[in-house]
Amino acid sequence: ILANQSFKVLQVDAENNDKDAQFLLGYFYANGLATKVDYKEALKWYKKAIDNGHTDANYIYGMMHYNGYGVKASMKEALLWIDRAVAKGSVNALYVGGKLYRENSDAVANITGSSSGLQDYLSMATDKGHAAATSYYVRTLRTYSKWEEGPSTIGTKYGYIVN
Repeated sequence: ILANQSFKVLQVDAENNDKDAQFLLGYFYANGLATKVDYKEALKWYKKAIDNGHTDANYIYGMMHYNGYGVKASMKEALLWIDRAVAKGSVNALYVGGKLYRENSDAVANITGSSSGLQDYLSMATDKGHAAATSYYVRTLRTYSKWEEGPSTIGTKYGYIVN
């Protein structure tokens, strides 16, 4: 019942160009909260939120393109929107972008000419205190043996005991 009431309030506020309401309405549509899942409608509201200055809507919009939710899947389009979110200061986009780069480095390199964004994005998100980015970054460095500062230094720096 509460979700239904929230949905109605969000609709009114979103129509009145409230960027946060637009973002949340996109979330409701993308996840089927108080409505059926409708990715095209979610994309519409995320895009309106972007147009009204909502920073994190950019990377969510990009991930919907990456996953092909409501649109044809496109790594290139995903990177474009994630990079826009990063440029606007989204720490979440740094984390998601870093993961995307790591898990698809060949595809990213083909699109951008480089996959070096991985270390930069994850490192920056970690330095900004993003807990999930820190965990992922340490595991990635450990797994791929790219310990720039050495395992004990980076483990201590980010609060991990690394063997």
